[in-house]
Amino acid sequence: MPTLRNMIVEFNESLYWEKRAQGLLVGEEEFSLLNQEEISEILDKNIIKSTNKDLLNPQIAEAIAASFEKIKKVDHKVLAKEVYQEFVDYLAGKYGFNIDISDTTSTIIGSPEERWVYLLRETERSEHGQGSMKITEIADKLGCSKRSLELDIKRITLTGFKLLGQNIKLVDEENSVLNMQSTPHPIVLMQNISQILVLLEGLRAMEKVQAYSTFAHYTAINIWNQLTEYAQNKILDALELMGQDANIDWYLNLSSDSNMVNRFLSETKMSETDPMSQLMYLAKNQMPFNLTYQDEKGQQAELQDCTVSFFNPVASEIRLSTPLGEHHLREVKILEIEILT
Repeated sequence: MPTLRNMIVEFNESLYWEKRAQGLLVGEEEFSLLNQEEISEILDKNIIKSTNKDLLNPQIAEAIAASFEKIKKVDHKVLAKEVYQEFVDYLAGKYGFNIDISDTTSTIIGSPEERWVYLLRETERSEHGQGSMKITEIADKLGCSKRSLELDIKRITLTGFKLLGQNIKLVDEENSVLNMQSTPHPIVLMQNISQILVLLEGLRAMEKVQAYSTFAHYTAINIWNQLTEYAQNKILDALELMGQDANIDWYLNLSSDSNMVNRFLSETKMSETDPMSQLMYLAKNQMPFNLTYQDEKGQQAELQDCTVSFFNPVASEIRLSTPLGEHHLREVKILEIEILT
């Protein structure tokens, strides 16, 4: 005779298509449905289709609400809404339950800022060929109105918004909608200033590597602008005490260079500042390109339809795969890169 525990496990086994959903129902996580106190007393109760469910329905609904409340990430909440609705439909069809979770899943995102970040992620997802959703579909997922999303899109494409000190905006230099190559990934700052100082010093050192220079500098600016004035001054004081006076100007320039991050830059835009940075971007994304370079003898050469098979940015060593074979380049001067689309 089936129990509620059996039903949850049985349904969970049908979720093979989505690994992130596995811990939602069965697992060690705090939010896992099997771990909720609201159903602990009825988990092993024998249930058949004719069993009176009037008392069981609200208990299961309360357990789902408790689970839902403990999920922190917006993407996980969107997934949980879908999974839990499928779960209660499964219980209704197979065992005769009538569980209402509409109040729990009606509003996933409450603040405009959370919706803006979700819209940015949806932009990235669609740009990477993972399908796209209509505004009405996104509104249904998030539990908000279509009008709210339309206003959100207008805001992030015209004026942008602040995210941990960085102005995020879906508009490029020509004032057209940006096809994003990646979305903002907030850097979670450490709990003490010493850790932040070590991270910034590492980025300062990485600027000396040509391929890393632009990315390291932009990252340092982002981090510095997330700090309070108190934290910035503590870092400057620590540098002086450690005899690093010569490096203080680098930190002060992070503030003056903050105009570099007055809007969100895609990886493509950022990498275009330097050929080696662009090669690192192309290597990471395995994108094809044509390359014009100057070899060690000063001769100009071209390679067509290349992909990077190996890249050592410190030694400026590159191996490229082309239809005509492998090419090993070292300390060459990059003249032009044409990305193939």
